[in-house]
Amino acid sequence: MQIHVTPRHLRLSASLHQAVAAQISPLEGRGGDIFGAHAVLLQEDTTRAADRFQVKVHVSVPGPDLLAAQKEKGLCIALEQAVLKVRKQLRERQNGVLVGPEMRGRGGVRKTAMAGNPQGGVHEGL
Repeated sequence: MQIHVTPRHLRLSASLHQAVAAQISPLEGRGGDIFGAHAVLLQEDTTRAADRFQVKVHVSVPGPDLLAAQKEKGLCIALEQAVLKVRKQLRERQNGVLVGPEMRGRGGVRKTAMAGNPQGGVHEGL
């Protein structure tokens, strides 16, 4: 998997690139065909201190790509939170869980196609 890192208003050092690669590379072991990943690291001096750093992560997979963005006061914290969001999307994609407006407001039982069971499985409602 190729990992591209783009800094905005930051200097990209070797240690920063290694930190990003260390966070993103374990996603490949979590499953699926991951073609590549792109992380954009932003530092905004004009915003409030709590949102000074922003990380956007884009992971290319077959079908719809996985995207996540996170603003935090620290770059490492923002990176960890964005990768956690992508990891959750990857897990939901593999398990075949429907999430979003199509499942909100419904109680009861829902049926989705689960990994390993193409006929579908039954899950309890949210």
